[in-house]
Amino acid sequence: MFTLSLDDETAARLQAIARQQNRSVNEVVRDLLEQLNDSQSTDNSNWALKMAQLAETDTTIEWNELATNLADNSRAILDNEFTDYLLKRTENKD
Repeated sequence: MFTLSLDDETAARLQAIARQQNRSVNEVVRDLLEQLNDSQSTDNSNWALKMAQLAETDTTIEWNELATNLADNSRAILDNEFTDYLLKRTENKD
């Protein structure tokens, strides 16, 4: 157990955040500390995972169906369209 003294404004802000998220102040502080620790981490090996997690939780992102289709079908696109492109380019060199 650890006691932390906060000024009234900071304490009120923490309590308001906890109420908005329907969580305890302790949980909010713990998450804030984890976020701070993550942001200060020098290990960038999981940057793509972190970006994906942020994008997944961001409700303001509007996902483009075409982009999803392209990602899902990238192998077929490479096998078909890129092959056609290379063949045309080879034919034009003659």
